[in-house]
Amino acid sequence: MATDYNSGIVPLVPRALAAIVVGLAFGAFATWTLTRPKPSRPAPPMAFEAGLPAQHRVDALAVSPDARRFAYVGEIDGVTALYVRALDQLEPQRLEGTEGARAPFFSPDGEWLAFFARDRLWRIPAAGGRVAEVCDAPADSAGGSWGPDGRIVFAPLDGRGLVRVDATGGEPRVLTTINREDGEIAHGWPHVLPDGVGIVLTIARRGRDARLAVLGPEAGDGGESTAADARPVPKLLLPATGHAQYVSSGHLVYGFAGRLQALAFDLETLESRGAPMTIAPELTGSPRGFGGLGVSRYAASPGDLVVFVPGTQEDPPSQLVWVTRDGASAPVSDVSARHQTPRLAPRGDRVAVVVWSGMFGRDIWIHELTGGRVRLTGEGSENHSPVWSPDGRELAFASNRAGPQNVYVRPALPRGAARRLIVTGGTHSPASWRRNTLVFYEVTAEAGRDIWQHEGRGDATPVVATAANERAPALSPDGRWLAYTSDAADADDVYVRSLAGGDPVRVSDAGGTEPVWAPAGDEIFYRQGDRMIAVPIVTDPALGVGHATVLFERAYERDPGANVANYDVAPDGRFLMLRRVDPPVDAWVLFNWPRP
Repeated sequence: MATDYNSGIVPLVPRALAAIVVGLAFGAFATWTLTRPKPSRPAPPMAFEAGLPAQHRVDALAVSPDARRFAYVGEIDGVTALYVRALDQLEPQRLEGTEGARAPFFSPDGEWLAFFARDRLWRIPAAGGRVAEVCDAPADSAGGSWGPDGRIVFAPLDGRGLVRVDATGGEPRVLTTINREDGEIAHGWPHVLPDGVGIVLTIARRGRDARLAVLGPEAGDGGESTAADARPVPKLLLPATGHAQYVSSGHLVYGFAGRLQALAFDLETLESRGAPMTIAPELTGSPRGFGGLGVSRYAASPGDLVVFVPGTQEDPPSQLVWVTRDGASAPVSDVSARHQTPRLAPRGDRVAVVVWSGMFGRDIWIHELTGGRVRLTGEGSENHSPVWSPDGRELAFASNRAGPQNVYVRPALPRGAARRLIVTGGTHSPASWRRNTLVFYEVTAEAGRDIWQHEGRGDATPVVATAANERAPALSPDGRWLAYTSDAADADDVYVRSLAGGDPVRVSDAGGTEPVWAPAGDEIFYRQGDRMIAVPIVTDPALGVGHATVLFERAYERDPGANVANYDVAPDGRFLMLRRVDPPVDAWVLFNWPRP
């Protein structure tokens, strides 16, 4: 049955009847919105299920400015694409050419949709048609907004803050810079306010304190920004999870702590008024991911209509699955948990995997492929990034058990003490261990992410340390070559170089993350959005890189920050990956919600 999502909201129909009722309700609502006289008293709030196809897993949402249709990213059997649901129609329309789409948003006239996929920003007619490239942009960019001036503001999450580009194409120009001295980590989820009077965004800060903020129109209004005018003083508002959107009643709608909320907001002063009010007590999302900005599954039109996905404020459960080179998958077991970064033991008989517990706690578990699992860590609230020793007897991992996040090593058995291996000023996460060399990436406020190595009992030394962000290091099976992810060319790409030194060679074509070597050392695999790509590699007598081949495109879980690979490769060549197992949940439509 329909759920009462707020006191006074009228529950309408059970989902079994939604396919009949929703189209009539949408059409009636659209007509009523455009023709209604000014009411003498507020109309009652209403909410109902959208009646989307049961097999669709709904991800990101966008509502057209005229509230006549909404778009969403739908996943079916691991394949994602954009769908548009007209308010007076029963069936959604799939937009061809949008495979792998993420974070859609409408143009101000509602005729176009922009979205991210394959490390590009694209636009497509909302009624369907040819897809056009706008510019390079990471597929995991934290949202965008199409302003009334024909320019798009988006958040590439590559260290640049927000950028702006003409919707017809061009080179993105920096709009904001991240104030690292003030503890900022990322800027994201921009929303251009009416008439371009400012931009609401979300700022991630150290300590997981993501907050809404607002920038006035002076922020980079003259084209390319300098460091000085790209750092206007943002007005911090209040904690939020993901994005906020302004609606014509004078409110910001946003998600926080698993609830959909509204806050009165003055466009003239760009300041909030009063206290927020909950307008839906259940909202799917997560405070993690997107550089700490979080994500909430909802969208609002400038008017009255809100579409959202009810649920919980945490990452969905997943299963360990075997995936062949053609994309066919089979579960490893029936265990479901909030998994992360599975790592196969050298003989391929055990898996070390991270399991989330609560909102932020993580521990490492050992999963026997023949059956059974046991928790390996318990001290500290953050234990993650497991790496097997070459002989399979020990595990290196990151932990905050003694304060700062450092690298520890312990026996790969339930009993045994852990010893701290790396102690320096930054935070560290191990990633690969071959012979006597362990590589890890270090994060510091001054340098960002750099790759280091530790050999035996000696001191750690830097391997790749530049002004770019280098992470996800992976050693070749013979320990001579290093593959890694870097944003040295603005967008993330996969590079390979000799561990002994020398110039790096780019492996990926048009973006890539999460590199892993084939067991024979003759290929490097990497992710490009939902694509798994293989590149032949020759290292003797010299390094040679072949042409990339797409093996499959499926929505298996990825690392939110592309800092480590979220999959592994077995000795027999199969991929060990994570597949979401949460059941599809229908979206809900809400209008006439109470105003705070």
